[in-house]
Amino acid sequence: MIAITPAAAYLEHMENAASLALRFAEPSDSLLLATAALAAGGGIYEHLVSAATRGISPETALAAAIASDGDGLVWRNGILAEDNGALGAAIAYSGNDFRMPAEIDAVAGSEAKADLRGLFAAMPPTDSFYLHAIWVDAMARGRGVGALLLDSVIAFGKDEGYSRTSLHVWADNHAALALYRSRGFVVLEELPVPRRPLMQHDGGKYLMATPA
Repeated sequence: MIAITPAAAYLEHMENAASLALRFAEPSDSLLLATAALAAGGGIYEHLVSAATRGISPETALAAAIASDGDGLVWRNGILAEDNGALGAAIAYSGNDFRMPAEIDAVAGSEAKADLRGLFAAMPPTDSFYLHAIWVDAMARGRGVGALLLDSVIAFGKDEGYSRTSLHVWADNHAALALYRSRGFVVLEELPVPRRPLMQHDGGKYLMATPA
């Protein structure tokens, strides 16, 4: 488990940050973290479960995965930024734990999994702290919440002994790419992901990381 240092240390350089607070997620935050993972995924999870025959929604499947006691995409690896309610969230964990959640794998269609096989095979560097998702509520955008969460994840990873931070990002998400590059992230691998009705993106995804 990461040891949180006082949030003020990470907010010091930001405007309007005095009222923001960081905290680790709790099990009751699983649905919010599922919302964050869905938003950051850009249609990936919706695409994976679109052929499910059990009437399971991506929110339900993801929340079940996040509420579990496993590794990777689980509640204990979530961080929330708050100001009288959640403004944003991030989920980060060891790069060794990156995989498709079992709850999603169990209901995903075979064609959808084939579309994303290359993405889930592109393992983050083993020495990296992997940022699975970062999300900011629409009403809080422009307040530096995303930068706060990103900087916090990078700092927490270093505190835990990881030599760098890694992530996947859509190649056409120019705002996110600009933020990541401003923090020193570079592209390690370009991953082809086909455009689909529920994944409205061009150019596939990038695996990025900060220098070791």
